[in-house]
Amino acid sequence: MACRTLRSLALLLPVLVAFPALADSPLTSTPIWYAYADEYAMVAHATEEGMMTEEIAEYLASEGVPIDVKAAVISALGWDIDGKTSAEEYCAFVYPDADGIPAPSDLSGEEALVIGYLQAMDDYFHPENALPMLAHARSEMPESLTVAVLHTLCEAQRLFDEVDDWYELWHMTALVIYDRELTGDMRVGAIRIIEDYMSLYAEE
Repeated sequence: MACRTLRSLALLLPVLVAFPALADSPLTSTPIWYAYADEYAMVAHATEEGMMTEEIAEYLASEGVPIDVKAAVISALGWDIDGKTSAEEYCAFVYPDADGIPAPSDLSGEEALVIGYLQAMDDYFHPENALPMLAHARSEMPESLTVAVLHTLCEAQRLFDEVDDWYELWHMTALVIYDRELTGDMRVGAIRIIEDYMSLYAEE
């Protein structure tokens, strides 16, 4: 397990070095999967696959998998500068009778979180496409730290090129990760990954 994770990290580092500006953003620079790969085999498996499979889709749709672990698997699937189609592929596996991606109103909060985060990672240049799903997830699960964090990261991604003061990106993130009224359903290590990166905007 550890060796596979290290190999995955070794493969990732050249990409980050080759495309520093393109990889430097709230969604692409917060790989929360690092905090889960030591315990959850599917997280490490997703880093190796790098694409949606029926096995991964079934795992993400399982009611027995904690929501933060599902988020870690999606994070582990990663992103591509040319875009990905993981959300569409996931929906084809899980909702075969639907015409493409279901409407947010037809989904539970957890279902919307999975699809929304997949959409955000699929096309991080257009995070606004994922926000309706993530906003629905947050309205359905208002006490979930995992949902609030991912919704906020997507919103920060949308504002990335719009805000005059990048400190705003850190401020909006800090309001969520330090909110003690939210249920702590995300590992401390994952929160630290987000905190370490997003706090850099406080220094700009």
